[in-house]
Amino acid sequence: MLQPHLTPEKNSSIDALIRRAAFDVLAQREHSQQELTEKIIRKFKKRTDVVVTEDRIAEVVSAINAEGLQSNTRYIEMLIRSRINQGHGPMRIAQELKQKGIPSAEYESLLDSRSEEWLERAKQAKQKKFGIAKTIDQKEKGRQLRFLQYRGFSSQQIQFAMKS
Repeated sequence: MLQPHLTPEKNSSIDALIRRAAFDVLAQREHSQQELTEKIIRKFKKRTDVVVTEDRIAEVVSAINAEGLQSNTRYIEMLIRSRINQGHGPMRIAQELKQKGIPSAEYESLLDSRSEEWLERAKQAKQKKFGIAKTIDQKEKGRQLRFLQYRGFSSQQIQFAMKS
């Protein structure tokens, strides 16, 4: 824990250390605010030369967010683009964002705005994995259906892909 007898100069130097750690992490890729806070906490738990509270780290990360140097919106957009390119559907992407500590209100509109695109993405994922030939065999249809469900597509999107 941060010692109460530390002077403001010590506090500002600790804040500078936290900011530096945050920038080191953000230099690699965009992170959610929660993810960034957790990484910095882990980093400082390994250090023995300085003791910092989790609250102090959270405050500094919030300040970095307020300055626009870290953005959950940028992170959401980056993650959605990345997962779409990997062939994932909206349900799986939403689940991952939720696990990363992003409130659903921040990403639902971005996922919903691509509703027409998801149909085509489900079709592309199916065709990439199984080819373009129509499937008659029920066992194979079940396999394809489970694959698309695992990828995070809705039943409507899967039905569209299976008919294509």
